[in-house]
Amino acid sequence: MMKSVLLGLSLLLMANTLSSQIINTQRIAQADDAWKEDAHKGIEQLVQLRRMSPFYFTADSTVAIFLERNGLPDLLEELDSVYRQEVQLLKQWYFEKVLEEAYWNQGYRYVDAQLEFDKLNFYPQVYRVLLNPAGGAMGLDRRTERLLQYTERLTTVEKIVALWSKEEREIVEAWSNDWAILTKKLRPRLLEGTPSEEQREQQGLFNTLLLWSRFRTK
Repeated sequence: MMKSVLLGLSLLLMANTLSSQIINTQRIAQADDAWKEDAHKGIEQLVQLRRMSPFYFTADSTVAIFLERNGLPDLLEELDSVYRQEVQLLKQWYFEKVLEEAYWNQGYRYVDAQLEFDKLNFYPQVYRVLLNPAGGAMGLDRRTERLLQYTERLTTVEKIVALWSKEEREIVEAWSNDWAILTKKLRPRLLEGTPSEEQREQQGLFNTLLLWSRFRTK
């Protein structure tokens, strides 16, 4: 009799444990599904960016004439190298500090994060990665002297841009604005911050120049 009672209790405990595991698994899946739409959308956005960019940044030889002068390509290559390094640091921090702490909830969330960092790397966002103070909370060095280094690099690029004639600047800005309009819905969600209108306009040009720099030799 006692054996039967003990066996019954054991089976009941196993059933409750199994039921609890199934419920937890269902809850995890439901929570992760919140990222499903973002992940699918991110795939389509990244595909569009990679399809559009090579054609856009190699087709207009008129713009290249202005951009090839005064050592601008070398400056942009240096700036792009720094930009890529910062993106990698951001990604490393995010996956170590955020996703690893949510290990049991990172199916679609994991994929979505990978896609967002791929977009951030592939589609330059200068303000977000180099100047946004919020980067300090994500493992980036945001001390005054570090921000000053980035600002000085961007100022050097601005000085070269200032050498262009009014007509040249209008052509380059129209080219940059067209790209911004084309890709408005494809931008990454990370570190958007609150740039001023002036910063937004400046960074739009910097973002486009960095992408041009990547494709100019291809």
